Amino acid sequence: MKILVIQNCETETIGLYERYLIEHNIDFDIFHAYENQKFPPLNRYDCFILGGTPISAYEIEKHEFLRKEYSFVKEILDNNCLPVSQAQKFVKILSWK
Repeated sequence: MKILVIQNCETETIGLYERYLIEHNIDFDIFHAYENQKFPPLNRYDCFILGGTPISAYEIEKHEFLRKEYSFVKEILDNNCLPVSQAQKFVKILSWK
């Protein structure tokens, strides 16, 4: 299993989850979305962890990296990369747009 951790803020890491992943020998990459890089291909990962940010979701138009992340999460959902119960939670979160 390989996990992509999407970090949205330099100061807000995944904290203890990172230690858990390391201790259990789970392969993961941390992607710093706030650095406005291109997201990696979906097919490299089996699971995704979205980190928090102090930026309000209502400010998506002010932050290019959040617009890119929104598109990336939509791609995850469109490709059925999440179990249905988790996808429904994301749809509720993303439906504000």
